Amino acid sequence: MALKNRICPDCGRETQINDEKPFSFCRFCGYKIILPPSRERVERDAVKNTKADMRGMEPENFEVDKKLQEVAFYYQLSREKNEAVDPGREPEYYLKGQDILADLTEQYPEDYRIWWEFCKPVDFYDPASGVDTEGQYFINKTYFDKALDKAPLSEKRKLVVAHDQYNSAKERVAAQVRKKRQEEEQRRIEEEQRREAEERRKREEQEKKRLEEEQERENQEKERRAQEEMERIQKEQNRRESIQAGAFISSDLWDELKNRQYSAIDNTYFPIELDKESEYIGVFKDVSKVMYLMAFKIDSAGKKVTVFREQTMSIKFGDDGKGLRFNNAPIKICGKLGTKDNMLTIAKDAEGNLHVNGVLLQQDPDYVASLIKRAKKPLLMSEKVFL
Repeated sequence: MALKNRICPDCGRETQINDEKPFSFCRFCGYKIILPPSRERVERDAVKNTKADMRGMEPENFEVDKKLQEVAFYYQLSREKNEAVDPGREPEYYLKGQDILADLTEQYPEDYRIWWEFCKPVDFYDPASGVDTEGQYFINKTYFDKALDKAPLSEKRKLVVAHDQYNSAKERVAAQVRKKRQEEEQRRIEEEQRREAEERRKREEQEKKRLEEEQERENQEKERRAQEEMERIQKEQNRRESIQAGAFISSDLWDELKNRQYSAIDNTYFPIELDKESEYIGVFKDVSKVMYLMAFKIDSAGKKVTVFREQTMSIKFGDDGKGLRFNNAPIKICGKLGTKDNMLTIAKDAEGNLHVNGVLLQQDPDYVASLIKRAKKPLLMSEKVFL
């Protein structure tokens, strides 16, 4: 038997035919497909006709019964080989039985049993296998209608019952498959939702942990800065207290200042805090061995900066680096400075840095020259810095 695929001219679907036969039937619509004769088929038919002539008067029913038994044999082999399990695989033994039935329909077209067996799909005897999920197997309606038309009245109901039982079983299988697919889909959705919820929970925990760690780092940084600020304030306080207590020993500097050797403090300046919006700068300037103490006020209005010279006085230095007027009256500095009595005092720390009442004294001739050059004399004295 040579099976080949061919397009049915009636329904347009691809079906299998035996090209050794003069005709074949479409598996889907039952259309009879006439095949052109071939030399091998002509020779085979001649032999077959000769054998038929030799049979003489053999009863017709005996021939049909014998062939139907052979068909039943191939159908049974098909079930044993589970040919209905894989719709994509060619059902070899089932098609052998169908091939015999195709010949019988040509020879005995009025025998309903042939058409009844011919309409049975490959899973007719096992419709509940559950493998035909795509509905590829079904009773051929054309062949079943012929069997029903040609069957005696006593057999018609049996055929209808068997037909309906097969279709009912197929529907039950289809319903079970649909239910199983729905359950699997529901489980898949629930599992996906569970995974998403778990991933979301993990992300939220990670984000929470990240925020907590970030907050902890910020708190530690704040504590560190606060501790550093406290240490700086304490250090500054200790330094100022040390200055007030005379802890800075600056005898060599004080001797130089007392003897009018001003190179160490010439062109130096220091900030003065007066709790005012303007910035105040104190400056020491040596002019021909005369030390001048100046106070400058710097006003900033937008991008414009104006410098005013508020005070200028000539001073000298006494013991312990104290600043004095020439009538020996001590000079005091307004604002927040290191000493309790605010008396102007210059001292040197252990590292050699100079301080005015605990405030670092910076030396910058260019900056001092710029202040002096840019300064204007105010119309009215707004604030005395040195008393």
